[in-house]
Amino acid sequence: MPRLHIFLDNSNVWIEGQRAATGAPAGDGRMDAAYRIDFGRLLEHVGKGRTIVEAQLYGSEPPPNDTVWEIAKERGFSPKVFKRNFQNQEKKVDTQLCVDVTKTLFSYSPTDRVLLLIAGDADYLPAVEMALKREWKVEVYFWANANRELRQDPRFTFFDLSPHAFDVGFRA
Repeated sequence: MPRLHIFLDNSNVWIEGQRAATGAPAGDGRMDAAYRIDFGRLLEHVGKGRTIVEAQLYGSEPPPNDTVWEIAKERGFSPKVFKRNFQNQEKKVDTQLCVDVTKTLFSYSPTDRVLLLIAGDADYLPAVEMALKREWKVEVYFWANANRELRQDPRFTFFDLSPHAFDVGFRA
């Protein structure tokens, strides 16, 4: 049975999930501010009964009263949290995710392994390219508005989460 190494960009998935939760076409611009990710259901959905070796979650430090990281830990993720810069912009998240993916790719034989990325922008293409060069199977899960290269590259499998927005999330 394949063993999964899961890497999730929290802000990327959550913000675009708010768009997907409206049911509007990709690019419409509407957002459902009450939409939240259910980390346990998301892991079940992408895991499909396979063995999860690691589930890494990357994001920025939330407000003190937010419990997102504690819930993610309870549901099986290992969060890596970074402070925002002085302009309140997210920094280091994409870079750390790519570093950790690369470390995983060189720490394990690709036999019966799957790099599973839950993110949708082109910043992750270099890590995906490295996985493919090392002969890993790659799966990308994201909403319908993912970067075109991630949606259409025939060398790996893209799964659209949009029809499953309320299987992997909920309205708060």
